[in-house]
Amino acid sequence: MLASNEDIALIYKFCERASPELSDRWRDRIAQGRLSSNLVNLSSPWRQVIEELWTPAYRQALTQMSGVELKDCAMVIGFRRYNLGHCHRPHTDEPSKALTHLLFFNEQWPMDWGGCLRILLDEKPESVFQDIVPLNQFSAVIVRSDNSWHMVTPVESTALQCRLALRIAFFHNLDAGA
Repeated sequence: MLASNEDIALIYKFCERASPELSDRWRDRIAQGRLSSNLVNLSSPWRQVIEELWTPAYRQALTQMSGVELKDCAMVIGFRRYNLGHCHRPHTDEPSKALTHLLFFNEQWPMDWGGCLRILLDEKPESVFQDIVPLNQFSAVIVRSDNSWHMVTPVESTALQCRLALRIAFFHNLDAGA
């Protein structure tokens, strides 16, 4: 996972007043090197993408689109690779999360391969509002609420490649009680 130095500093600040469980989770990620601002191991195109995501203009565009103020949120970017059988059960995001932006990177992905982001009407996996195929022409923004149910359908054994995505998550200022 990647975050700018400013966002890592925000996470440390948030951890000072957060619940012990949440604080321990973020501190462990940082200590284990699972959260870093170091882009040295990324190729030039990936560095450019991440640096563009770290700009105030990106946050402002998402704020304007979603109505969720992201200026004081910590942004964490994670690469996601879903192998055969991988899925996420129905859930809403944790209360500390404000918004998630998903970018997909598969050039081809037939629906029968599964691996779709499924927007749900409630917590039941069959209560489908919309399936979003993980093709590079699509992205999705999920604004966190107690009713923002979603899941990833299982990647089927017929899939000829892994499902690839980039998750950009914005976390509320945890010491402000958000």
